[in-house]
Amino acid sequence: IKPFIITFLSTQAIGGIAEGYVLNKKYNHNLKTAKLVTARPLIKDFNQSQNSELENHPAFKEIPPESVTIPSEIKQNIMGNQLSKTIKEFVTTIEEKNNNLNLFFMYDNLRSLKLSKIHDFLFTNISGLYFIDKNEIKLMTSSKKTFFHELFHMASSFKRNNIYYCGFMQHNGHTGSIGSGINEGYTNLLVEHYFGLKIRSYKNEVMIARQIENIIGREKMEQLYFQANLQGLIGELCKYSSLDEVLKLIQTVDYINYITLNHNLGVIPIKKIYLDKSMTLVQEIIDNISKIKNQNNLKFEKK
Repeated sequence: IKPFIITFLSTQAIGGIAEGYVLNKKYNHNLKTAKLVTARPLIKDFNQSQNSELENHPAFKEIPPESVTIPSEIKQNIMGNQLSKTIKEFVTTIEEKNNNLNLFFMYDNLRSLKLSKIHDFLFTNISGLYFIDKNEIKLMTSSKKTFFHELFHMASSFKRNNIYYCGFMQHNGHTGSIGSGINEGYTNLLVEHYFGLKIRSYKNEVMIARQIENIIGREKMEQLYFQANLQGLIGELCKYSSLDEVLKLIQTVDYINYITLNHNLGVIPIKKIYLDKSMTLVQEIIDNISKIKNQNNLKFEKK
């Protein structure tokens, strides 16, 4: 399954990302991984049709997506389309609980979102999928938890110049993915935050995402997620650690996600060893980042 098919929401799920992050004592964050995309597209690159109300609005010409505010009349027009009750509940809940979010990608994608059921026997162990390139959600179940999870992916995704962005995940051409683990964990955490629903999948990833959110702050982390701004997340963590350590953290969570998804009948003993080592490494990095942040806060308070 190609990495730009998001997500694999199930306790029995499949997925793929290059293996080998923590197999050696010496960690190399360039080993079989995608390089982080640092150049972000401008709003003028997000036009989808000649008659789009969004592209014709004067605000959407040259400024980065994180700076855009969508006019209320455009929002109302999009919400007036034939959207399901669950989608309208999703949008309304997010808007009511946090009106400071930039939801450009959500409204942009809602204009052409497609919904369908999973019929392919290859996907029998998957509850839901979001296809970024088709802007389509496929569901195996009628579970709201699954639907909300996929809607969060939709609300934080775009593709430009053969690069797929989804929340904290980037897939860059044929070189692999980065950020898939933290992306899935934080997506589940957002379902919990906004709807009070806990999902059984991605337990380790959710635990890690929660700790990172405690460091950065929920408001900031949510803003970065909805802007599909992985480099922004890395930048926040680099305030308290080196870039190499932060990349090690992000990509080790990817490896944890890889092990979980590829061993749906239980993690075999050798993989369990790698999983435990990976979790230990992640916790050490997070603890160090938290320690430095707390030290910085104490210095600031003393001043």
